[in-house]
Amino acid sequence: MVADFKPLGTPVLVTTMHPGWVLTEMGGANAKITIEESAADMMKSIGKLSKTHNGGLFDRNLEIMPF
Repeated sequence: MVADFKPLGTPVLVTTMHPGWVLTEMGGANAKITIEESAADMMKSIGKLSKTHNGGLFDRNLEIMPF
């Protein structure tokens, strides 16, 4: 996606964030955090994104995740 926008001169940051093991129907009763906790952490992290995060995979606290 970044390569698609580069010729247009439009700066785009593309990254992936894992929300964590969240208490949802899919996450199950043993999950570690609530939807609200996950969303709050992700919103804080989105505000800290920079070019260094382009193309990476991070947890909700911007810690690098291997893939």
